Amino acid sequence: MRWRRSRVWRWFAQSLVVALALQWSGQALAQTPASTPAPITRVLILDFETPAGQPALLGRKAADAVALAFINYAKNYEVVSRSEMEAQMQRLRLSFPLLPAQLIQLTRAVQARYAITGKIVQVSVNEKTGQATVQLQMLWFDPFMEVPTNGAHVRLTSPPRPGTSPDVAIDQALTLAAAQAVQQALAVRLPEGQITQRVGNAVIINRGRDHGLLPGMRMWVVRTVRDPELGPIPSRVGRVTLTTVEARTAEARIDEESTPVQYPDKVVAIYQLPEIGAREAPVEVKRPSLGSQIARLILVLGAVFLAANLLRRGNTNRGEGAPPPARAQVSSDGQRVILHLQPIRDTVAIEIYRDTSAAVNPVLSKLIDVIDPQSTAVFNDDQTFYTGVAAISVESGDPPNILPRLQRDPTQTQPVGPVFLPDNYEVFFLHTPPQIGTSHWYVVRFVTARRVPINPIPTGGTTGGGGGGVGGGGTGGGTGGGGTGGGGTGGGGTGGGAGTLGSRQQQTRPPFELIYSAYSAPIGPATPVRRLTVADLLEPNPNTAVNLSAVTFRFLSAQGADEYVIQVSDQVTFPSNRTLTLTVPLLPNPNQNAQLVTLANQNLLPFAQSIGNTTGPFYWRVGYRNSRDATPPEGGYVFSEIQTFQATSMPPPPPQ
Repeated sequence: MRWRRSRVWRWFAQSLVVALALQWSGQALAQTPASTPAPITRVLILDFETPAGQPALLGRKAADAVALAFINYAKNYEVVSRSEMEAQMQRLRLSFPLLPAQLIQLTRAVQARYAITGKIVQVSVNEKTGQATVQLQMLWFDPFMEVPTNGAHVRLTSPPRPGTSPDVAIDQALTLAAAQAVQQALAVRLPEGQITQRVGNAVIINRGRDHGLLPGMRMWVVRTVRDPELGPIPSRVGRVTLTTVEARTAEARIDEESTPVQYPDKVVAIYQLPEIGAREAPVEVKRPSLGSQIARLILVLGAVFLAANLLRRGNTNRGEGAPPPARAQVSSDGQRVILHLQPIRDTVAIEIYRDTSAAVNPVLSKLIDVIDPQSTAVFNDDQTFYTGVAAISVESGDPPNILPRLQRDPTQTQPVGPVFLPDNYEVFFLHTPPQIGTSHWYVVRFVTARRVPINPIPTGGTTGGGGGGVGGGGTGGGTGGGGTGGGGTGGGGTGGGAGTLGSRQQQTRPPFELIYSAYSAPIGPATPVRRLTVADLLEPNPNTAVNLSAVTFRFLSAQGADEYVIQVSDQVTFPSNRTLTLTVPLLPNPNQNAQLVTLANQNLLPFAQSIGNTTGPFYWRVGYRNSRDATPPEGGYVFSEIQTFQATSMPPPPPQ
């Protein structure tokens, strides 16, 4: 044992430890996956335009300053050299100034993604302080979309340096302005989205107010096409204007289209050069013209005048405000849409309208049902077809303490003329099944029965008693309401007659009047989906045992659903403490039915060991929904039927 204490042995042991450590660290570094380098974006920078009275050399200096700013601040960007640009211009026989078509030709020739052009708007020099101020505009021109898609607008002043020559001060200001312009452009992210549906001349976009979209915003419609030489490139095929913007969806009107706009075209906001210091997004938004503002003012004044006339004339059927907010939710089986309504007191009917557009137009052709809120406040929009007539009639002999009831005639199949009166309501409705895989929006309107106030002193009897007073029987006529006012001679009799007539008019007035509310805000969207069966759950299945450390799930998608989860359990009831939930990436095209969805190489072994069951049987199902729905389905997801599978027998663990 004495030899272990020798210096040579200690040196040998230390060397061996160092060698083993270096070997292990080398293996670890070799196993680390190399990160994929980001693609390089080439930009072509042209000489800037110069203001009157300034030399053209100033435009070249501005271009060089922008190129230097790209080198300093723009990662993964490459500037096309001036010599390469001039060589291509000579080959293509181009000369400045370039036309738009020539600019596109030159940009593609140098294989640049963007062509950067600009303009020096203003240059001023303060010789006393040695400062220069430069106002600069810059645009990024996309040669594939053939429009500017980015840019900047800045004004910079160089630091005060008394005694500095004007040329040096201008160069310093140009450098500072170019640096700020490049940084400002790199920070721009234009709002964009994808068209999910087209209805006539309108499209639905899967982005909304939460993603920067605004009403009136104009957007290019972009389609990815394949170029024989360049591969997939963006191509501009149309333009739309946003008309209705909600939190997560928007509707737009098609303004122009070179080819029919359709799914899955993308939309991107039209870039607009911002004002200096503007905080709004640099996008083009349609502002209301002076004529439309005047027309809107006239409409508002007309509405106020009409409302004042109705109030002055005592029209009690003037309507009420919009109904309280409601909630649309897909049922647990995915086939129905459930409307949870909030009827107010004395509501006797609720009209329900349905549309496949966020801008629901509550016309009679979209009226799908009229329900009695005294019986239920929940409406099930199911897969049945039916028609009918809903009616309410208020009669003078109705008891004043019982609300009029809605009468439904489901045998009526022919439309009847709608009636919306204070004492009579009648309308025809047609219910068609909601479309599976299509988003739906709803609008409701309340019909309320308002109690008519009763005057305890009949107005007709009071008038009669006064008339009879001339004949000496006025007092008796007034007190008795005209019935006993005959105490006078002649005049009293006349008074009594008038009083009796007034009492009859008071008694024949209906005890209720029907009030029609305004239409509610759009409710939804809610997207019914088909129920996935065992035949749609392809793998794993009972026919093949699987290795729990690498399980691949394959199933067919349900039209209208883009968000999927997979649940695995060893019990058919899927209790939460024995259930594993796997998230599937968002499906990009939910409108297509029966797409093959794969979730590969899932390690279920740790989960199986945690529940003490590594052999099975195991059960799995798919939960799915449309992520753009306003409210998740009942239970959070629509769940498929249940599929089973077994695990391969695992070898016993090696002895420790």
